[in-house]
Amino acid sequence: MGSASSTNITNCYTTGNVSGNQFVGGLVGYVSIWSRVEYCYTTGDVSGNQSVGGLVGSTLSSIIECYVAGNVSGNTNSVGALAGWDSFITNSYRYQFATVNGAFRAENTPNGMHGGIVTANQLTTQSTYSTLTKWVFNNVAWHWDSENRFPKLNIGTEKYPFSFPAPPVSTPTIAITAQPAATTTVTQGSITGSLSVAASVSPSGIPTYQWYSNTTAGNTGGTPVSGATGASFTIPRTLTAGTYYYFCEVRATGANPVRSDVAAVIVASRPTNPTDPSPSSGGGGCSAAPGLLIALSALPLFFIKRKR
Repeated sequence: MGSASSTNITNCYTTGNVSGNQFVGGLVGYVSIWSRVEYCYTTGDVSGNQSVGGLVGSTLSSIIECYVAGNVSGNTNSVGALAGWDSFITNSYRYQFATVNGAFRAENTPNGMHGGIVTANQLTTQSTYSTLTKWVFNNVAWHWDSENRFPKLNIGTEKYPFSFPAPPVSTPTIAITAQPAATTTVTQGSITGSLSVAASVSPSGIPTYQWYSNTTAGNTGGTPVSGATGASFTIPRTLTAGTYYYFCEVRATGANPVRSDVAAVIVASRPTNPTDPSPSSGGGGCSAAPGLLIALSALPLFFIKRKR
């Protein structure tokens, strides 16, 4: 329907997709004053340029207790799940995964242009329409199709009006919550210690780890370290003097891998053993052992003279 003036649009639904330029709605493009749209729903996608709504493109009148289930897109700000222009909306709802310009709306406002939020199960359950809203299923206008689970008019042959947009696929993301120490200094021949990371996966997932060695102080490129597949990595004990670089790549099913900051391991040279001190030496003549001097001093003086 292109436009309506001084008219009440009551107990209607549409299931087809609608596209246009301006004043584009799933049920009606433009509704003037002294009109209202009530107890209606649409399930198709709606696209246009300006004043685009899942139910009504633009209206100066009331929208009362209606539902929309399709995606809506336009090129201006006047685009809404229910109405492209924020009109007088009362107690109306949209399917939770219906998008507006490709994005899921966070608003849960039954009296706003994007409406409140309902699930697919709610839209296919009769009690939703008589509790959230006051639809009457008396087989005069509406009756409930219990086999196909939707509100149905007493005219028409529609069987499966609801074709819900797919819910968003939740992509896991990895966050490294603790980085390895930026610098670790050890001594050749007595190397101890390890490097470690901590990571989480949202909304759920199990992180796995692979450590890399590198020839530069960066976390691009690198060579996987065989067997180094834990959150903690033991520094190799056989490293010689020099500087070595390591980082860890964290992975999880369905998530993009994330690499840690680079960690530098500085290996200092092994200290040399001190040499034993050299025996003291005199400038000339000869020296005698202390024991011999003691023995000579004990000889009688006459013995010494006769020796001369």
